[in-house]
Amino acid sequence: MHLSPLAKMALLLLPLSAAGQTGMQGNVCVQALQPGASCLASDVRVASIDLLSIDGGACLGNGLGSVDVEVNVVLTTNGGPDRFDIGTFIATDGGSALSGNACYHDYLAPPLTPTPIYTTSADGLPSIENGPWWRAGDGGDLCGDIQKQFNGMNTQAILAQAGVGLPLTLPCTDTNDDGVLDVSMCVAWSSTVASTCSGLSDAIPASNTKCGCGRYDIAGILIPASANLSITKTDHVDAVASGGPVSYSITVANAGPTDALSSKVVDALSADLAACSWTCSGFGNGTCTASGNDGIDDTMSLPSGAQIVYMLDCFVVATSTGTLTNTASVTPPTGVVDPDESDNTSTDSDFIDDAVFADGFESK
Repeated sequence: MHLSPLAKMALLLLPLSAAGQTGMQGNVCVQALQPGASCLASDVRVASIDLLSIDGGACLGNGLGSVDVEVNVVLTTNGGPDRFDIGTFIATDGGSALSGNACYHDYLAPPLTPTPIYTTSADGLPSIENGPWWRAGDGGDLCGDIQKQFNGMNTQAILAQAGVGLPLTLPCTDTNDDGVLDVSMCVAWSSTVASTCSGLSDAIPASNTKCGCGRYDIAGILIPASANLSITKTDHVDAVASGGPVSYSITVANAGPTDALSSKVVDALSADLAACSWTCSGFGNGTCTASGNDGIDDTMSLPSGAQIVYMLDCFVVATSTGTLTNTASVTPPTGVVDPDESDNTSTDSDFIDDAVFADGFESK
């Protein structure tokens, strides 16, 4: 077995390069090395993926952005006998570590310790300050193993999945919508000490049942909810008449992926407009205030995929000349970010020409 020893209350991180390995990136998910593997076993499981540092990148929302991280993976036995030649696979594209196309493949590597230390803790596992609990392999075997339960306690191992100078780049994926980045990870092992494992290429499932997979949050990497909102405003004409009517349609949409249930739409009105009133209709479960007078300042509910349409009817002030310009905007609710704010405002401009456009209607 291999181990990165921990001296009293301090974890000595094991950069992968220190083990003579830099991992493998690319098409090295489980089924690329063990076709047909199902990975439904739980003899060895992931207890947690602990964030060490964020070295770059940012999460703008679910599926938006990526982060460069250094993490430790805490592995534990699930009872039963010893498990040997532990390998791990982390999906680096937000997909599956079992059947996907992009995984980071690693293994429990030297330095080794022949004598694990066991200490009870509140969760029934050995105290992490006194680990890791890796056992040295026999007969020149260089891959790390995990011991079975000791005095009724499960044992743990800590894998420096990405040490200093070797961050993992992970997409900002939050499949369970809990606001925390999660990844798919598989653990592989052998149930026999007889097979010699000399490095990464040998740390693969011994058969299609010698592995287990799951999705795990990486606490500390928060993903804000995101909703791509947009607004368009038009009166469908190029010119209006002084003292004449003008009618605007204002369409607000949410392209998702998150609902924006308390978004704000504002149209403060130009000084060239008077006697305004408006109505509103929702589509795709969107809801808004049914009608109002003067400008629009409305809090509306806009689920992902929904639309809201306002119809604003006004008169141009009789003394107005030049250009009539009016702007509407949409703002997402608190706690929701818009990844593209370039379409969160919309302005319509018309030439005011009393002599030629007395009726206010000329199609654009």
